[in-house]
Amino acid sequence: MVTVENTKLADAPVLFFVYFHKAFRNQLTELRRFATDAAAAGSFSGKQARELRQKFEFLKLVYKYHSAAEDEVIFLALDARVKNIVFSYSFEHAGTDDLFTSVFHWLHVLEEELGSVSDVLREVILCIGTIQSSICQHMLKEERQVFPLLIEKFSFREQASLVWQFICSVPVMVLKDFLPWMMSYLSHKEKTEVVNCMKDVVPNEDLLQQVVSSWLINNIQSTCGTSTKNIEWVHYEDVSKNKNSPQTHDSRGCFQWFWRWSKKAISITNVGHSPIHGLQLYQNAIEKDLRDIQEGLCQGKSSSLLLDLDLVMARLNFLVDVLVSYCKAFKKFFHPVLEEIADGRCSNANQFTIDVCLENFHRFLYKRDDVKMRTEGFLLKIQEELESLIVEATKLFSVQRTEVFTIINKNCNHEMQRQLLYTSIHALPLGLLKCLIPWFSTHLSEKESQSILHFLTLKNSSSKKSFPRLLLQWLPFRYSDKTSSQSFWKQLFAMLCFSKRNKSSTFFMFPAAGDMYKTPYSSRMLFSENLRSPPLHMDDPFTMDRKPIDLLFFFHKAMKTDLDYLVSGSVRLASDSSFLREFQQRFHLIKLFYQIHATAEDEIAFPALEAKGKLQNITHSFSIDHELDIKHFDKVSFILNEMSELNTSERLCLSLQECCRSMHKILLEHFQQEETELWGLFRDCFAIEEQEKIIGCMLGRISGEILQDMIPWLMDSLTSDEQHAAMSLWVQTTRNTMFVDWLKEWYNGHIIQDDAGEANTNHNPQMISHNQEPLSRSIETIPGQHPSYRDIDSLVFGCKHYKRNAKLLAPCCDQLFTCIHCHDEEADHLVDRKQIEKMMCMKCLLIQPIGANCSNTLCKSSMGKYFCEICKLFDDERSIYHCPYCNLCRVGEGLGIDYFHCMTCNACLSRSLKDHVCRENWLEVDCPICHEYMFTSRNVVKPLPCGHLMHSACFQEYTRSHYTCPVCSKSLGDMQTVSRRATLRC
Repeated sequence: MVTVENTKLADAPVLFFVYFHKAFRNQLTELRRFATDAAAAGSFSGKQARELRQKFEFLKLVYKYHSAAEDEVIFLALDARVKNIVFSYSFEHAGTDDLFTSVFHWLHVLEEELGSVSDVLREVILCIGTIQSSICQHMLKEERQVFPLLIEKFSFREQASLVWQFICSVPVMVLKDFLPWMMSYLSHKEKTEVVNCMKDVVPNEDLLQQVVSSWLINNIQSTCGTSTKNIEWVHYEDVSKNKNSPQTHDSRGCFQWFWRWSKKAISITNVGHSPIHGLQLYQNAIEKDLRDIQEGLCQGKSSSLLLDLDLVMARLNFLVDVLVSYCKAFKKFFHPVLEEIADGRCSNANQFTIDVCLENFHRFLYKRDDVKMRTEGFLLKIQEELESLIVEATKLFSVQRTEVFTIINKNCNHEMQRQLLYTSIHALPLGLLKCLIPWFSTHLSEKESQSILHFLTLKNSSSKKSFPRLLLQWLPFRYSDKTSSQSFWKQLFAMLCFSKRNKSSTFFMFPAAGDMYKTPYSSRMLFSENLRSPPLHMDDPFTMDRKPIDLLFFFHKAMKTDLDYLVSGSVRLASDSSFLREFQQRFHLIKLFYQIHATAEDEIAFPALEAKGKLQNITHSFSIDHELDIKHFDKVSFILNEMSELNTSERLCLSLQECCRSMHKILLEHFQQEETELWGLFRDCFAIEEQEKIIGCMLGRISGEILQDMIPWLMDSLTSDEQHAAMSLWVQTTRNTMFVDWLKEWYNGHIIQDDAGEANTNHNPQMISHNQEPLSRSIETIPGQHPSYRDIDSLVFGCKHYKRNAKLLAPCCDQLFTCIHCHDEEADHLVDRKQIEKMMCMKCLLIQPIGANCSNTLCKSSMGKYFCEICKLFDDERSIYHCPYCNLCRVGEGLGIDYFHCMTCNACLSRSLKDHVCRENWLEVDCPICHEYMFTSRNVVKPLPCGHLMHSACFQEYTRSHYTCPVCSKSLGDMQTVSRRATLRC
């Protein structure tokens, strides 16, 4: 079996992403230690808070690109070969923003010194713990399921291509920090493995290999303490969008920073065209190509256009990427400088308008249907969308040319402009740059090309020379003409078609020809957040028509309520140690219920869903969740045990709060994901009868004792309407059984406070005060008021049916019998067990209300190891359980242990018979030989091949002379007893 642990990076390049996981986990551990040490020291400055915030901003940034690469590159490739795997993991990616939002909020409080340092640091540590638990569990799941599949389903070259596409889709300035940061958290051996792996991943071009190698070995602080300022302005912008955090990177100081940078460089004489003039050429190129496509759409014939539509869409897709990259760079670099120069008087309205237009257009490109593309209606839609885009782009460019460029030319020298432009280039993905440079060159005259060439070859363009030389290598020495433009579009179209074609076959392998193929990029990653499919929307689960499967999600609602309780209760424990026992009891009940729920889903519900052909693999991620979630419960149990044995120290209370918060976050996301992804499938893919069977199998494994805790717990979390609905579904699912009778025995709609062992404490005080004189008189007046023995030599109380220390007072004849069977054998009538209310202790002979122990304060003897208040049953030697669906006591360890109750057959069966053929009310018949009612029979029952039943003993006797079924006359054949089930009646 392929696993991440037994596979080397040298054999599976896709494990590059697992090395990122290692670096991310190590960084989080380091940051957690940093905050914990600060809390222990009792001091934390605003400067330290800013440093910690910057590190988390960098972590959020690299995790964002890692997640986008998985969603838009890795997962798309895997989904083409293995269905129903990746949705769950993309769903989890979408839930990480809130994790970082919380830690940024508390770090801002620290920076501004708005609260108690110790209290705020405690919140920071708790937030870090939640991030660790949630994201690290997600990564562990990927390493257990996703990456083994990638290794198994993709060749070495295909894996290398996926990694290279990720590298080509990340902005250059991010790569320059991301790669050395990752390397800094790896061992020397792992670093060597990554360097060697990159030699296989990166195309065999000397300069390109040099660039990537220089980034890998670039010196950077292992704490990623200070990323470059330009990377902050470019990519940390999304952090400042958090409602609860400050504007972490405003425009103030941006002008001065670029100005200082320009002064450090060798000054350039401000002669000729300014560098900013290159942006006007860039705008002209974009506008020209968009209008060319528009003109072709308007003038071309529909039939010929439909044939060339793939090429048109490829050109549009590329131009939108170019325009998006331009707008992002302008907004993140030029606009802050402009804001500072113009003192905030510059409007950003046009920028916002085109952003919305670009998002809509890009979504239109990716949501198109290949079949609908071949219609004239689709062509009209393209023209409408393109017209809107051209109008907005023209407005934006006009404002920038007349206002923005004038201000920048007046206030920024040529060197500063050049640095602005060069930083903007670094904000582009490597793969887009590879396509963009030759495209731009096709729109330049010889003089303009020389100007761009001069810009790229200036000294001090970068502290590293390899990257500018790489850009020069990509700049073709040709000038604007129709031939070069057509050649470019031909190559681009071939690359895009190759990518599209191979999503369903050999995804992104290196083709033999075509220079552009060697540097692909994911256009989708530029819009990863906007293109991500919104979560599947379910109607309010508690307002839809009720179906049996909804019982699972009523359970979710109750569990969510208790998760809230665990979070608030863990906080209360820090100031109220007397609350510990109550908290422990509630926690262990929650843990038990979750284990039962998770196991039932894994063993019953999920296999049933997977069996529906096209839904294979859809539940495996949830099963891994269950396994890992139990470990969180175990961790809380360990902490609570420590708190019981030791004092509830501040350290233990903090650990408990962290675990409860993390568990709250993880389980709530798990429940939401199940409800989003699986609930609708269960409701739609299974008929009502099938849903009842699934729920029945799950309920049939839960013992009566647990149900007596679970049912009140569940009902307390539901509204009155939901309570009625849940109980109706439960009763309908168990309609063939005695469940309602069992429920009426004890449940009145309120939580039962007294357990069976305490029931006998409500004794009659007059009975306790009996002395020997009234007892003697009772002996004379009540027949049977004396001990009975199962083994008189050993003085073992009981009868031939049971070992026990009590007798029952039969109300029908006012006599004492050791058990109900003894009564029925001796009397000429049958006793109703429900009418029996009193017993006699055979040690002190006191007649008293039925209970597990003698109510005589001088005796207090146990009546038997097992006591059932419903069946009035005592037994001191066998394993017995009360089945809530038979409403009888059965011999065995219990439901969910060695037996389960089949709701269709209405029978307790060995767990080895879980795949049996159901027969409705199977046992509710008489034995065809002795005519005893087999549902309540104490004797072993044997199923015959034809489906009829008889007692095993009757079968042995009958088959001495008969070989056919006495009911249907079918052959009995060669059979063996397959059921050890025995039923007990008292």
